[in-house]
Amino acid sequence: MMVAASSRHSLAEAGSEAMFVTMGLVDAGEAHEAILVLPDGWTRLGGGQYINSRTNGRYEDHLTEELIPWVGSAYRVDRDDRCYGGDSHGGLFGLYALLTRPEAFSRYLIGSPGIHQEDPEVFRCERDYAATHSDLQARVFVYVGQLEDETQVANTRRLCQILEGRGYDGLHLTLRVFEGQTHQSVIPYFFTGLNEVYS
Repeated sequence: MMVAASSRHSLAEAGSEAMFVTMGLVDAGEAHEAILVLPDGWTRLGGGQYINSRTNGRYEDHLTEELIPWVGSAYRVDRDDRCYGGDSHGGLFGLYALLTRPEAFSRYLIGSPGIHQEDPEVFRCERDYAATHSDLQARVFVYVGQLEDETQVANTRRLCQILEGRGYDGLHLTLRVFEGQTHQSVIPYFFTGLNEVYS
């Protein structure tokens, strides 16, 4: 089953706000049945943040505690094979889900995660996870455009280096920095990631 969250716009229109989640899609070049779920993460203030907050309400809880179980009860899905995909803020949500709710998904496509701050919260989430875990059962493809914000690219590289350095059992992590690509032009590499997490 593929769960995907998105803004109210199409992928082409959404640009940096697109978020996807997949559940059981492609394996070794063979197409399989899949369910694509595109929840609307658009806030009343505009933009999609995809996490719990006073502005958004309980979006993260809704996705992981309500929507995914509902899809699992309403449709024939493999509950052990859920793939999440998100870009920009959707990518940032994917990192939070990986580090705070790793049981929610088994595969992650994380594009241009919005880690622009000097000391982003996602690093605290990683430290908290590492303090109590030695395994992280997930296939993760992280991608970013080389021409994106320097802090974002540096933070993405740094987080991936930290995750790799932990030596988590079960973690298969790939980071790709696509040369000459911007925040918007890197979006089609999502499909490269699909091949990676299902190979």
